[in-house]
Order: sequence, then structure tokens, then C-alpha cells
Amino acid sequence: RTRAWLGERAAEAAVFPRARVIAMLLFPVLSACMSGGGFGRAARPASGGGFGRGGARPAAARKPPPAAARKPPPSLEAVAARFRNRLPASECEPCACGSGLGYAACCQPYHAGGASPESPERCLQARFSAFAYRLPLPLIATTHRENRDYREDRVAWARALDREGMFDGFEFVRLDIGAREEGGG
Repeated sequence: RTRAWLGERAAEAAVFPRARVIAMLLFPVLSACMSGGGFGRAARPASGGGFGRGGARPAAARKPPPAAARKPPPSLEAVAARFRNRLPASECEPCACGSGLGYAACCQPYHAGGASPESPERCLQARFSAFAYRLPLPLIATTHRENRDYREDRVAWARALDREGMFDGFEFVRLDIGAREEGGG
């Protein structure tokens, strides 16, 4: 059926005021359905116009925003920057890893990405303090691909760590590293 047919039905409905109101409300829906839009798409009002004027446009008729208008996905660093952390008030406070050094002289260079741990023990200390201070970037950077927690999508991984509380229920009291075994690297 055409718009003209719907218009005629609406004109006939003018005799009955309630029928006219119903016809005016249904016109955009019926029009969209007949043009292939389907009820699910037609039931949404057009922005600002409501159902009465202009009606709803089928989803197929909407144009996606141009590529330049779309925002690029956030980077891992941008996502992690919004997380709450538990860093010490002063960089001179003893580091959570238990080395006895201040945070700035101990694990902060590893957390900032300026240095790589030179031994497995230093890596363990840096990871422990990253957990204690709630810092996802060094944890993600030092997790092996074969670890069960590893994820390819690092942004989703960081968001999951934050959403799951990132060990907020734990109290990081002390790290005790045992003696290195013979032949250990």
C-alpha cells in the first residue's frame, strides 16, 4: 500500500476523532513497515520529532558517522590512567616490595616503563608492588603469554582488572623471596 492510500484512510478517519489520532500515531510506523523498515525499527521515534511529525527512519536509512567523526578506541595507557591507585603519598616512603628503599629508588622506574627488571627477584618485587599499588600496566607488561590470565586485548584486560577490584580485598603486608635454587636463572 502507498502513502496515498494511508492518507485516504486518515482522511476517512477524520469523521471519528479518536480514529484520526490513532491514524496519525500509526502513520509513520505503518509507512516504515510497508517500505521494508520492519516494526522494530519503525517503533523508535525520530530524534526530536517524535512519532507525530517525520516519524522514525528505518535503521538502513541512517548513515554511519564519517570515519573522521568517529573517536579512535582508547589506548591502554588512557584507560589505565583513569584507574584509582594506592601509590604512596611520598616517593620517599618505603616501597611495598620490602626492599627498604624508597619507592622512587626501588620499583617506580619499573612501573613507569623506564627500566626492565634485571633479575627474576626484581621482577617479582616490581610485580608485588604493582599489585599493592593497583597499577595494571606493569602487571600486564610482565605477564607471560602462557599464563592463564593473559589476554590479547590488553584494554579489555585492564578494564576487567579494574572492574574485578584488582585485588582490593587483599592486604599486601610483606614479600618474602626464598633462596635462589642452583641452576636457576
